[in-house]
Amino acid sequence: MNKLSLSLVCAVVALTAGVVQAADDSQRMDVKAYKALDKDGDKRISREEAQGHAMLSKHFDQMDDDKDGYLNAKEVRSYAKSHKGKGFDKVDKNDDNVITRDEVANNPKLAKRFEAADTNKDGKLTKEEAKNFRHDHKK
Repeated sequence: MNKLSLSLVCAVVALTAGVVQAADDSQRMDVKAYKALDKDGDKRISREEAQGHAMLSKHFDQMDDDKDGYLNAKEVRSYAKSHKGKGFDKVDKNDDNVITRDEVANNPKLAKRFEAADTNKDGKLTKEEAKNFRHDHKK
């Protein structure tokens, strides 16, 4: 996998995590994390290597389309693309395309981040606000 492909994979995977996508920051993945997981440097992630990343470990079988026991760039991109935005939709319990304080009340971490992400302070978090917050608060 070339540098551009690796960067795209990591960027797409990173988009699947964030303020409303993942309540756990350990699920974020960036280029360094991807490279760190690929311990043998073969440009793919084995099941054993995936154990170092909560999201990959949990969804490994779903992501491994060809069932060869490894995740390649295409599989990671495909999974990330098909799951993009689903975290927001999961938190948006009434499907009105915004997240309210009430919808994050049972999750203290999301509730704390809500105030910072709600840039216009209208008490509603849009997908755009969530996306901007994730971008501005990447580790």
